[in-house]
This record gives sequence, structure tokens and C-alpha cells, in this order.
Amino acid sequence: MRVGLPVTVSLAIEWTREWDLVEQSSKVKLMPKMVARSADTVISSEFLTTRAKLLEVAATLDRIDRAESSSEPMGDLSCSQLKQLRDAIMILTQSGSTDRTATMQQLFSKSYDPDWKTEFGIAAPTHLA
Repeated sequence: MRVGLPVTVSLAIEWTREWDLVEQSSKVKLMPKMVARSADTVISSEFLTTRAKLLEVAATLDRIDRAESSSEPMGDLSCSQLKQLRDAIMILTQSGSTDRTATMQQLFSKSYDPDWKTEFGIAAPTHLA
């Protein structure tokens, strides 16, 4: 039996935790219930933080562009990293996508190398051989 909703706590992502008072075998307990937040709620709570992060990205790209035009050419690693940043920005602009985070994580991750222990010089323990 639901007695009331005395407490609401907003979480950092898209969920709100509401607490229901639930009567269970003659005891009243506080039980959590997850409720999706509306797009308006997410935007209003995240707008300023997200705006600041986007301004920081824009400032970084401006600094890169200014440095590129006034100094020696970038090395291969820097070119590769800049391409990743630009690809990530393209991922962000995909309207209607709900898996941007996973897609971007894949972009910034190395693919699995089953021979990674050899690459890093890690030998198998001798007691297991």
C-alpha cells in the first residue's frame, strides 16, 4: 500500500529517485522507486554545466588552430588525436541518437589485442605454467 511520496532526490543522470512509504507486514518502510526525468528537467539542471564544457572545447580548438597556423606542422600523434576530437564532435551532433556515450567511448578506446601481455612485457606466472 502506497502511503505517500515524502522525498524526491534528483540524480546526476536522467533519473529521479522517489521514496515510497510502503506498508509491509505491519511495518512501514521507505522504498526507492526510479522515475525517468523529463527532457525539460534534464536540460534545466544540466544546461550551464554543459554550456561551460562546450565553451572549453571551442576554446581548445581555437588554441589548436592558432598554434597550427603559426608553428611547425603537428606530429602524427597530435594529428590522430585532433581527428578523434573532430570525430567526437560529429558524434555529438547525431540528432535522436541515444547511444552517443558508448559510440564516443569506442572512438577513444583501443581495440582489444589478445597479445597485450607480450606487447607490455608481462610474462605468465611461472607457478601456473
